[in-house]
Amino acid sequence: MSKAVTEAIKKQLNYYEEHGVPSPDQVTAQWDAEAQVTRVMRSKEDAADYRFSQEPDIPWLDISDLKERTKVDVSLLPTAVEEELITGGVRPQDAKFFSGDKERSRVVVGLNQGINNIKAVATVLMNNVKTEEYINFSELEPYNTILKSFIDNTIPVNIVKEGFQNLYKDAGFDYLEFIKENTVSDAEIDAAVAEVVGANPEIVAAIQGGQQGHVGKLMGPTMAKTGKGVSGKILRDKLLAVCLGGSESKSATKSENTGKGITKEAKKRDLNDDTPSKYQDVRIVKDNYRTHRIPEVSKENLNEELTLGGWVASIRDHGELVFIDLRDASNEVFQVRVTRDEVKDLDDVAKLKDESVIAVKGKIIERSADDVNPNTRTGNIELVANHIDVLNVARNLPFEIKKADKTNESVRMEYKFLDHRNQSTKKAIINRHKVIKLIRDGLDEQNFIEVETPILSGGTDEGAREFIVPSRVHKGKFYTLPQAPQQYKQMLMVGSFERYFQIARCFRDEDSRGDRQPEFTQMDLEMSFASMDEIIRLNSDLLVNVIKTVYAKSKWQLKDFITITYAEAMENYGSDRPDLRFGLPMKTITEVVADTPFQVFRNPIENGGIVKAIKVSKEEMGDKRMSKGAIEKLTTLAQSNGLGGLAYIIVNQNDLQSPIIKFLGEDIGAKIIEIMDAKVGDIVFFSAADYKTANKALDAVRQELGAMLNLIPKNVLQPAWVIDFPQFEEKEEGGWTFSHNPFSMPKPEYIDQHMNGENPGEILAQQYDLILNGYEIGGGSVRAHRGDILEATFKIMGYNHEEMLASVGNVYKAFQYGAPPHGGIAWGLDRLLMILEKKDSIRDVMAYPKTGSGEDYLFNAPNVLSTKKISEANVKLIES
Repeated sequence: MSKAVTEAIKKQLNYYEEHGVPSPDQVTAQWDAEAQVTRVMRSKEDAADYRFSQEPDIPWLDISDLKERTKVDVSLLPTAVEEELITGGVRPQDAKFFSGDKERSRVVVGLNQGINNIKAVATVLMNNVKTEEYINFSELEPYNTILKSFIDNTIPVNIVKEGFQNLYKDAGFDYLEFIKENTVSDAEIDAAVAEVVGANPEIVAAIQGGQQGHVGKLMGPTMAKTGKGVSGKILRDKLLAVCLGGSESKSATKSENTGKGITKEAKKRDLNDDTPSKYQDVRIVKDNYRTHRIPEVSKENLNEELTLGGWVASIRDHGELVFIDLRDASNEVFQVRVTRDEVKDLDDVAKLKDESVIAVKGKIIERSADDVNPNTRTGNIELVANHIDVLNVARNLPFEIKKADKTNESVRMEYKFLDHRNQSTKKAIINRHKVIKLIRDGLDEQNFIEVETPILSGGTDEGAREFIVPSRVHKGKFYTLPQAPQQYKQMLMVGSFERYFQIARCFRDEDSRGDRQPEFTQMDLEMSFASMDEIIRLNSDLLVNVIKTVYAKSKWQLKDFITITYAEAMENYGSDRPDLRFGLPMKTITEVVADTPFQVFRNPIENGGIVKAIKVSKEEMGDKRMSKGAIEKLTTLAQSNGLGGLAYIIVNQNDLQSPIIKFLGEDIGAKIIEIMDAKVGDIVFFSAADYKTANKALDAVRQELGAMLNLIPKNVLQPAWVIDFPQFEEKEEGGWTFSHNPFSMPKPEYIDQHMNGENPGEILAQQYDLILNGYEIGGGSVRAHRGDILEATFKIMGYNHEEMLASVGNVYKAFQYGAPPHGGIAWGLDRLLMILEKKDSIRDVMAYPKTGSGEDYLFNAPNVLSTKKISEANVKLIES
């Protein structure tokens, strides 16, 4: 709600700053949480609308006592949950993990009822429940009972975890009998220890002789007698105490509650939220930390001693044996076997938190047959550790690394350095590097040179809103951050750098959404003495090379390029960046329905609008009729894109079925069916509005139909070039503006018309867009390399000579000194990577993106600066 209100306020303020009066628009808006923007649902009709003063039949309602009459349970509000956890001793980052999700909040607060030890409850959950498992906690009482048994020292934590797992699978699981079966008393443990010690005098003698590692040989037989309900550490301590002659009363493992079994120590171990202090206090700094990276290790290294370094992906504690899954920067995992015979501080190693950094020295051996993992490259070998250096310990994680992509995005943004460890996230960043490197290498082979253009630049009133940087030295003056290096690269052509490119950072101060960011990366390219066909051919080859090289092992099926004109794209698809992976073309039927008395069609036509139609065949619907629910969904979508509704006709065997037939007329209905070539079982949808709205709405309907009917092949890449764009487009308030950019060259046959300023709407430019699967991933043009052609463009847009110079004077001046014919293009690398990596947002292919609202949670930007720093920048803050 706050984000929606904030955006609405910004829009109102921007309108007021630009026009000097409040916006006259009165609309109902809906917040799109995914895109982080508001969308218009409908316009207000008149002053009798509900948002204005009361109607005579709507009396005022007295709600002055509402607060007293309303009871609200605030215990599960994020702030309340977080406060309860932190007050109870839980670390703030762990508290945020629970408060950030409704289910996790409900579980941790609910399970604490009757226990009143929120830290104990939170720690057990953090260490034993996966993020995705919280939805399984429907009825909390069984879980609460199991947890109480643990808190009361009746069962160890591994039994808690097993009990939880059984309840996930079967809500009717007999948890009370399960607790009873897994409760082991002191007497039972003592009897098992005594029996095993008495039966193994040789091992006992070895232990008494100083070889305490041999106690591991007694662990298995003892656990076989006690069952899994006893901690391995406690058993080991008891065995050592008996073997070495220590009395049970002096043993560190003595339980204070002999009637309920010795589980207090196990409880302490599992509740200990800190890594052993010796790892915290010892700082290991070495010249060499590893001998091999995990990808370099194979069966060829059998019996070799080597050192690996990386992050602890997981630890599996089996008492006398611990397995560590070690992961390095390659994201490949290698199994490390740790035994007490080789590593004396095994218990401390077992307590390491996931994502702690370690270096492990040991020998590579072949795994036993029953331990082979056929799903990994190194599944038949492992490293037996003889020394472990703990280089850096990790705290409890705010989210599980493997499940990062299913975690709340704001948490991922705050801990982006952890998100980078996720395999999918890292793969996208690595492939981004590979794509950029391949582009650089490919263009270098084509004799292009990379030139870095300035980030601090001069401002312009054209295009999108710019970021402004105040100058400290030049008081009252400002730099702007570049929206694109357009004028710089054109002046490089004037400077005789015939072929230029740059991986350019660009900035636009506009509202963020799924495929836009305030700062983004372009592949910018310009070349002299090149035709439009040459530029298109070079960029086509470059894109094909990127896909076939970097994504050679992917499932992508790259189709041949399609070239269509802007007019064809708009007529057939209602968009200048159509998704050509599927059909469902449109047709303009304005002339067919021009004489209809049906006001929904007639009114837009009389106001200069159009009527378009799209046919969905019976085969495309899977030989089924489209459901009423599906039609209603499409209607709602059309309305959200500006239409009053979505008319349709269903073709039956003997008639046409539609609520509009009686208004439209059967003759006109029959003509529509004929021109749309509709057969029995087909359905035809209509869009009637002004040109822009009619196309926009039917384009949205077409895309939804493609997804709804599974007409879009998932692993197909369909690139295309859209050419012959209009040089100009008409502004709503009258007059003309450029359609792409003001630097484009008209097609040769329109040069005279352009210079004379005749019929600007008819002039076509040498402009081209590169589209892929319904996204524009690049756009460019052949440039107007003469000053007089450039000035003619601005004259058509209403600029006089001085105003033109104020906007593009630098490049105009350069053109007076011999500018060669030239043209270029810019690719949106973020958007291209988003498609190729199958991500939903460009944020997922950027190392450090901003949120949907343009914020950086990692570095807390934008932030408030000190008064001194603001004053030094010659800026004065105005209190709002």
